[in-house]
Amino acid sequence: MSHIRFAQTVVCFGAMLTLIGCGPSTTTATGKASYKGKPIVWGSVSVIASDGTTHQAGIEPDGTFTLTNVPTGTAKIGISSPMPPSPAATR
Repeated sequence: MSHIRFAQTVVCFGAMLTLIGCGPSTTTATGKASYKGKPIVWGSVSVIASDGTTHQAGIEPDGTFTLTNVPTGTAKIGISSPMPPSPAATR
């Protein structure tokens, strides 16, 4: 059974919500996805940038992510974190 914990996993991203800059027109956005103080260890981060383009990156096992070449400006962010497969299912 696949669980998407979207509502539970949209959490603290601080400055990630607004990618504002005076310099280059694109930036590298990094962060750590967490829920209730624990890292989200599975899934992906999606950003809809100020110019309407979509950017996506996987979440690393420690909860970190990196998105490159994201246009500066206001952005919308979301996380998809479906239930990871059980170890028995991957054999």
